[in-house]
Amino acid sequence: MGCGHGRTVEKKKSGKFKFPKCSFSINCNCEISCMELVDKSKILLGTENEVKLLNISSNEPKTIFNEHKGIVNFILKLKSGLYASAGQDKIIKIWDINEKKSKMTFEGHTSMIWTLTESLDERLISGADDKKIIVWDLKMKKMDFVLYECKGEISSLLTLKDGKIVSGTGDNKLRVWNLNKKEIVKEINCEFSAWCLKLVNDKKFGAGMGNGDILIYNIDNFNCEIILKGHKRTINCLLILNDNVLISGSDEKDMIQWNLNDPDSKYILKGHENGISSIIKIDEGRFASSSKDKFVKIWE
Repeated sequence: MGCGHGRTVEKKKSGKFKFPKCSFSINCNCEISCMELVDKSKILLGTENEVKLLNISSNEPKTIFNEHKGIVNFILKLKSGLYASAGQDKIIKIWDINEKKSKMTFEGHTSMIWTLTESLDERLISGADDKKIIVWDLKMKKMDFVLYECKGEISSLLTLKDGKIVSGTGDNKLRVWNLNKKEIVKEINCEFSAWCLKLVNDKKFGAGMGNGDILIYNIDNFNCEIILKGHKRTINCLLILNDNVLISGSDEKDMIQWNLNDPDSKYILKGHENGISSIIKIDEGRFASSSKDKFVKIWE
């Protein structure tokens, strides 16, 4: 396993950090596959066929974008202020939240799109079930190039602070890419696929794996420093509250809060009745979680 030198942690008790509590729940009356923050009062929800806008204060989600056919797996706010969304219909839509309609449509994948990231030079990168990573030129409004075709689906993508791209793939590998040279600079063998990738800080990133483990990697040498064990099923989402507090969600109904300065501890966050699809930070004191149980929960 590519993370064989990491520390395995399993202990449950600590008391060294604040334990969040659910302040209120919002019934959205539909399964939620992903979320993206608009501002401190509004959240975008990816659902079947459409994106809904949830006003946290009014607790009422309303359809804001309906140009997809099928489940919306990923929503990404771009540096330009526009939004990118993609999913089951194999296409990427770039749209304006005020105009509520698309400005660009990208077609090139031949199966479900799982993940999106934006490069430092504002190109869009997508990964799909068709085993392809595609780079899109947002300024020229066209496909730039196909970065890679592998032996399994592209399950996760992450842009690092130095511009490198990390991909998680169905052949149980993490690959680190130099985007401009279109070449792999590091390949990491794992026992399972990484279904989510998250930047922890300038020096580390986290990978949520198909078996429920969370691997924390050093960006300088890409060695695994910590293995967090607590979940039993696929990790769908990771949230970094600050440099040392991580929240994880999986196909199980409970989330876990981890203190990376004291990784022997973990705290179980109960409240949802089905698997966790997304976790996003609202502000310094609050975050939101979504689930297949059709609820968004606000935690403080």
